[in-house]
Amino acid sequence: MLSDSIIDRGHVLARDTVNLYLDKPYFKKTSLKSSNDDGVFYSTFKNLAFNTLYYAKAYIQTRDKRIVYSDKILPLKMADGWLRVSNLPAGRAHLIGGNLSNSGYVSLGCADEDCLLTRFGSMRTTFRFDPLMDTLGQWTEVQDYNGIPTLGAISFTINNKLYVGLGDKSNGRYSSDIWAFDPSLNGNTGDWQLVDTFPAQAREGAVVFVINEKAYMGTGGIKDQNGNEVFYNDFYEYNPSAPRGSRWKTLANIPLKPGPNDAKTLLGRKNAVAFSINNIGYVGTGLYSNGDLRDFWAFDPSKNTWVEVDFLPGDPRRDALSFSLLNKGYVGMGYLAGNSTYLADLWEFNPLAAPGKQWRSRTPLLGGGRSNAAAFTLDNRAYIGGGRSIFIKNNNLEFLIFRDFWMYTPETN
Repeated sequence: MLSDSIIDRGHVLARDTVNLYLDKPYFKKTSLKSSNDDGVFYSTFKNLAFNTLYYAKAYIQTRDKRIVYSDKILPLKMADGWLRVSNLPAGRAHLIGGNLSNSGYVSLGCADEDCLLTRFGSMRTTFRFDPLMDTLGQWTEVQDYNGIPTLGAISFTINNKLYVGLGDKSNGRYSSDIWAFDPSLNGNTGDWQLVDTFPAQAREGAVVFVINEKAYMGTGGIKDQNGNEVFYNDFYEYNPSAPRGSRWKTLANIPLKPGPNDAKTLLGRKNAVAFSINNIGYVGTGLYSNGDLRDFWAFDPSKNTWVEVDFLPGDPRRDALSFSLLNKGYVGMGYLAGNSTYLADLWEFNPLAAPGKQWRSRTPLLGGGRSNAAAFTLDNRAYIGGGRSIFIKNNNLEFLIFRDFWMYTPETN
């Protein structure tokens, strides 16, 4: 039998078909040693580059040193995926994220269970992430946030400044402050300055996106004096370059649609997500008075109008994260209250696709389901980390606060 003469078998991998031989400069190979049968065998290749086309071919080596190759060549491509980078210096949930120049930043958030339960004790510590320090990146502590730290804040970047605003100050108090972090101040550690005040009801859980150096923010909610949830649907344009007194402009309210077959309403929402692509802003998901949502809406600042786009195909959710890369939007993770599930999925939105086909599923986060994580983008990659989940210990539910961070590389065509 052929199997009696086999001393090695495996697969050879190369970036072209010319080098799919063991005596050529191939990229990788597997060596599965001898075989006891003539059946199918499998190989695993690790640490392949994303968006790179490879070719694989099977081989066997006999005792008389002959190498026999398969006639079949299999093309392989890692379309998108995740790579773990350096951990946050400490676990953090409900944190904000943003990018300035070639660095990412995170700030605020809860570092312990008491903060999650009481919503008191949000952190002021701010960290800078530099991806070029080594292959995993490096975190450096910079200037602490100078305002009253909040949970459920918004963050955005304009003209190389990181803006942070709104949020829950605890005990029924909400912030309307807008702060800006300027990395050029105070040496290499930067500094925070109070720059403006939100023109409407202070709140938490709002969303924001940026188009042409203007921020568009709205939605969110509060708890009133009786502990009842109040949700907002108002939206505003903020131009930080304009003179004081003329920076804010009231916009059309965002609609809401509980289900694809329901009529649209003007109910408010909070803990939704937002991103922008090609001068259009997109807002969707979140929590409203009757539960979680998965509807999505496109806002055109030139027309001050909202238009319905495809619903997110996955579960309705709150406290998810979003970002945009290469003219596509991404939404993932979050919390599904219906069955107390922390999600790890990721969805890609293509505004140029036909209605009904605008979303497609991408590779889920490898670090596990979570909500209230942070995200920022650098060099056409997204960096995601922190957040919260729950686990069972001694028959009790306990909070898990993440400190892991991951780099996501999207598929490029």
